[in-house]
Amino acid sequence: MSDQNNSLDLNSEQGKRLTFMIQTARRAGEILKSYRPGVLSEGEVSLKDDGSKVDWVTDADFASEKHIFSQVNEFDPEASQIGEEDGRVINNPNRFYITDPLDGTGIFSGKLQSAIKNPQAKADIKELGMKIIPGSFNKYCVFLSYVVDNEPQVEVAYAPEFEETVFAVKDFGTFYQTNSGMLLPLSTLKKKPVSESVAGFGFVKSVLKESYLERYAQVIEAFNGFEIERTFGFTSSIYECMAPTFSEQTNSPFRTDVYMHNQIYLWDLPSLLISEVGGKSMMIQEQDGKLEIGGYSHSRFKIDNPNSEDFKEPYAIVTGNPWLVDEVIASLETRLG
Repeated sequence: MSDQNNSLDLNSEQGKRLTFMIQTARRAGEILKSYRPGVLSEGEVSLKDDGSKVDWVTDADFASEKHIFSQVNEFDPEASQIGEEDGRVINNPNRFYITDPLDGTGIFSGKLQSAIKNPQAKADIKELGMKIIPGSFNKYCVFLSYVVDNEPQVEVAYAPEFEETVFAVKDFGTFYQTNSGMLLPLSTLKKKPVSESVAGFGFVKSVLKESYLERYAQVIEAFNGFEIERTFGFTSSIYECMAPTFSEQTNSPFRTDVYMHNQIYLWDLPSLLISEVGGKSMMIQEQDGKLEIGGYSHSRFKIDNPNSEDFKEPYAIVTGNPWLVDEVIASLETRLG
């Protein structure tokens, strides 16, 4: 967590890196917007080959990632890179740039909006008690994280349609910059009772699995006492994960204090943006019917091992206000452990 009295020298190595990452993310955002005068043509949108029914990829994803990879290669050619679409390039096993060139592709492409018109999807959403959050359909973003020895040092998230940037530098805090250029340092989270707290959920990828509703109901029981905000994932995973750490201080459409998602990838969780305001993230994985729970760490993905594919594996996460995260984890362990 940061010392809010610190100020970053933009002429320092880390300051220059931050400036570069913000500029690169914003340019990638311009590239994305150039693909979106309306809904993309069928030839520009496809499902990924991972068997998912709702995980789309577009020409815009690849164009944005190509831009980011090339810019990083010019700025820091000795660093390694991981991108959601094109995989991994290892130059230095200790330094990585992790990229999600378009987080929220289903929203960006219009495919998610079309999918929820399906009668079965509507029935699932209704049974789960979920709802669409107003203003969330344009909340896709570009995400960049710079990681050294498995520890994030700089992170940037940029929402092109809103022209807003959220960024963090380790030990210097998390900041929110509006489209007018106003810069807001985000305050450190404070302890909050469960009875006054809101829990959010993003379980979009499992909605169509037959056994999902029963399991979801068990998870909901672990949030007894919270006001429940059950969302269907109509914004980017990055923004959903960040919501507990900054929703009260910004114009985020999500008002949550703790957030759980059942399928988060390496490039989906802005762990530094969260931790620099005192937030906490816990990873959950089910093995042989038992829960394995631990603090979030990039080391779990083995990104420095060229022979490992663990960086492609998803985890469930609980993130947000640290006191509330602890409450939820204890409850989950009791009910599902």
